[in-house]
Amino acid sequence: ISSSAMKHTQADVEQAIRHVKELEKRVVEQRARIDRLRAEDQPTEAAEKLLAILQEALALMLVHLGGLTDPVKGGNYSS
Repeated sequence: ISSSAMKHTQADVEQAIRHVKELEKRVVEQRARIDRLRAEDQPTEAAEKLLAILQEALALMLVHLGGLTDPVKGGNYSS
């Protein structure tokens, strides 16, 4: 079954929103961690790689959320 053919509930949309908010929080925290590392003249390469992964995951989640909520993109949900 294609995702556009599936019915999504309000609970699905709310869960996706919670996941996006949590990941946004983690991105902010990771940026702050990188700032602290720089201030302490510590290496940031690994932290920056993790930040890039978190940002990529967030972008994908936002696309998914948009697909759930935008009827033009095939999103639909039933309550």
